[in-house]
Amino acid sequence: DYAAAGIPMMPVVAGERSTRRQVLGYSVLLLATALLPWAISGTGIIYGLAALVLSGLFVALAVPVGLRQSGPDDSMKPEKRLFAFSVLYLFALFTALVADRMVLA
Repeated sequence: DYAAAGIPMMPVVAGERSTRRQVLGYSVLLLATALLPWAISGTGIIYGLAALVLSGLFVALAVPVGLRQSGPDDSMKPEKRLFAFSVLYLFALFTALVADRMVLA
């Protein structure tokens, strides 16, 4: 769809395999980045645990996306599951950040 419309989305520009590998790679980087505020003592245990659990789940959901190949009649269930979780991830992580600040204050 994007290719036909001339929209330069990653699967069109770099290919499906590269895009899937990047999803997995960036998910691992997300885990490290999310833990950084806790690692440098910028947040407390509430945020640290939430970041660890949520980011670990994010990586776990990204593994099937990164390692599979889609077929012609693919429903893209792993991709849809990861996308849905990404919305929850942001909400939950920011909620943990606020809760952590309220407890530390």
